[in-house]
Amino acid sequence: MDNIQVFMRIRPLSEDEYKRDRTTESAVRMLTDSTVSIPSQRTENFTFDFVGAEDCTQEEVFEAVGKRAVEQCMQGYNGTIFAYGQTGSGKTFTMQGARDEFTGPDDELRGLIPRCFEHLFTRIAEEEARYNGRVKYLCKASYIEIYNETIYDLLDPLIRTCALREDIKKGIFIDNVTEETVQDPNEAYSVFVRGTTSRHVSATSMNRESSRSHSVLMLIIQSLTQMDTGLTEIRESKFNLVDLA
Repeated sequence: MDNIQVFMRIRPLSEDEYKRDRTTESAVRMLTDSTVSIPSQRTENFTFDFVGAEDCTQEEVFEAVGKRAVEQCMQGYNGTIFAYGQTGSGKTFTMQGARDEFTGPDDELRGLIPRCFEHLFTRIAEEEARYNGRVKYLCKASYIEIYNETIYDLLDPLIRTCALREDIKKGIFIDNVTEETVQDPNEAYSVFVRGTTSRHVSATSMNRESSRSHSVLMLIIQSLTQMDTGLTEIRESKFNLVDLA
């Protein structure tokens, strides 16, 4: 089933690891573009939908992972990207990039989140231009943290807690979570940075800035299309970017 795909990215050795082990050889060996092995620990091979080698660029990761998810959201389907891995494995670099601020399309080290924002609003502008004003898009952002089994609203100045509820029409939803309208990549990334600074953070031996909480950046993408019959078609999708502790 191609609705769920699993991607793997191999991180290069850090400077400390190189000094300790005196080798540049990775514990993971790439056999093909989608298959790896771990010779020192296991005998079997592992197959993924995509494997990014140590020299894999941020652009290649976006083309393999992020672009398809954004395109599906533009068609009205929900999409989610999970970043999962050991502390210090490069999740933040892959998702966010090497810098905290939004640096624009000239920054080759920007991660999946800013690249997805750029592609999303580029596609929105293309669709609105193609239909000559008959299609209008609205994008709203929310940012929550799950810490010790409690949901926190990271966009609320008081970082208040929220409740998870279920409704017959809406399904499972977060009650009273803050939603902010965003109109371009800069506004979307500003919301992301503001929420990120509010997260619960604790030091670890591998990464002093590693968060001990799960965070979910949620984008609600709504489109209103004026039909020839005079009716208005409303389509809504959700795009979730998840950073697991």
